[in-house]
Amino acid sequence: MRIVSGLSTLIVAAGLLCSGSAFARVLDVNKVRPTGLTVNQAKRVLMVVLEHERVDMSDTAWWIDEPFRGGDDLYPGYRTFGLVYSHPKNAMSFTHGHYAVNVLTGDVWVANACKRISFPALSTLQRGISSRTGKHRPSARVARGDFGC
Repeated sequence: MRIVSGLSTLIVAAGLLCSGSAFARVLDVNKVRPTGLTVNQAKRVLMVVLEHERVDMSDTAWWIDEPFRGGDDLYPGYRTFGLVYSHPKNAMSFTHGHYAVNVLTGDVWVANACKRISFPALSTLQRGISSRTGKHRPSARVARGDFGC
């Protein structure tokens, strides 16, 4: 029985990883450490945002560029990612935006537009992250200044 249970868990996990939108839902806030989000956890928060913005991450032409090296200097306390679309016909890649995820609060910004993203499902996720780290999402005015907008 234990083997069957383990196998079914593995199958479910494999299915979740294959589905971009399901990947976003598997962030377990109980695994967030007091020091903040790991790179993969920050990417999962970003996936929630992209799903909300109706970016079809199951389309293999879309991909998230890994955190920029040295990005911590530009946005201290954030993991920064690029959203890239690789055109299947002409082998060209286009960056559709740069996103920054605060490791202590889950606050998400479209970095190149200085736009803070907020919607109910993300706010719920951010409250869970904040409860684990002890840091709370600042007001919009304070956040803009902290982020450098």
